[in-house]
Amino acid sequence: MNNAFILKILMNKELRGGRLVNDYGSSNRKLLVESLKKIRKRFGEDNVKECLEMLEQNNYYEVAVKLLDYYDKSYTFSLNKYKKHKPCIVVCETSEPSVNSDLLLNEIKKACL
Repeated sequence: MNNAFILKILMNKELRGGRLVNDYGSSNRKLLVESLKKIRKRFGEDNVKECLEMLEQNNYYEVAVKLLDYYDKSYTFSLNKYKKHKPCIVVCETSEPSVNSDLLLNEIKKACL
């Protein structure tokens, strides 16, 4: 990882939260609850409790946005811990995979030339 070429994708939280709900909102609620409980130690008891309450109210979007805060901090920590090279930043203004994949491929091509 220390020598890897790193792409850091920036996308606003609202788009990301909506995308997560579209992708996982129809998942088995029991599995979502179990997954939340698995990260209880690092995410915090109060955060897990709040997310479980939001799930009960079918407020998947708010759960997704709250979890993004947790995962973004974890990702940033990992990136900073192992970084040897500065990541290439790619700003994605849509959650549309085909558009974003084109952006990413263009950045990769630029880096390899």
